[in-house]
Amino acid sequence: MKSYYDTLRIEENVCPPGCTACRDKCAEVMRARGSEGSGIQEVHIPDVKVHTANACNQCGEPACLAVCPTGAITKSETNGVVRINETKCLGCGICDLACPYGGVDFHTGSKRASKCDLCEGDPQCEKVCPVHAISLQKVRPIVEHLHEDPLLSGSPLCLGCPAETTLRFVLRVMGEDTFLFGAPGCAVNVFNGMGTRTMIRIPAHM
Repeated sequence: MKSYYDTLRIEENVCPPGCTACRDKCAEVMRARGSEGSGIQEVHIPDVKVHTANACNQCGEPACLAVCPTGAITKSETNGVVRINETKCLGCGICDLACPYGGVDFHTGSKRASKCDLCEGDPQCEKVCPVHAISLQKVRPIVEHLHEDPLLSGSPLCLGCPAETTLRFVLRVMGEDTFLFGAPGCAVNVFNGMGTRTMIRIPAHM
């Protein structure tokens, strides 16, 4: 069975308008580590009634990792977390430009980048959210209990993205003998209109 990792779930449009609790707490944690910025950002667009937050998706094949010229970005095989070693960071900002989800926080002053690392499995933003919109989903034990993963191990899909979830529905209908083929890179643009919000990895009916 391929590896499964826990993932941070953010319920969309549950956040109180103007709330910055998650960002403020993350910034506090970052300062304690000697870093700056925040690994999670609140997103408030009142004109279209959007009130949510955004953090790194811990992508399966991170674009930021692929473009980093110094090898400062790594992905753990143990828990799937994508990390930035700030001592190796050149300050070029290309990781920020490469991330399609806005998950990298680049600081123009210090010329360093930072991002969410799930607080080593104990995300502090989850603890301070007043409406419980943020939660760490314990995916691995659930999936292992249910069945083998029908997706090929080489499938270049990020955890929980609409492309991955849609293909799971397809495989559910077509069966285990179905083969999937796709070009490398982000496939989410194929599913226009579905959005790119990361949700729980496994559909509720599976």
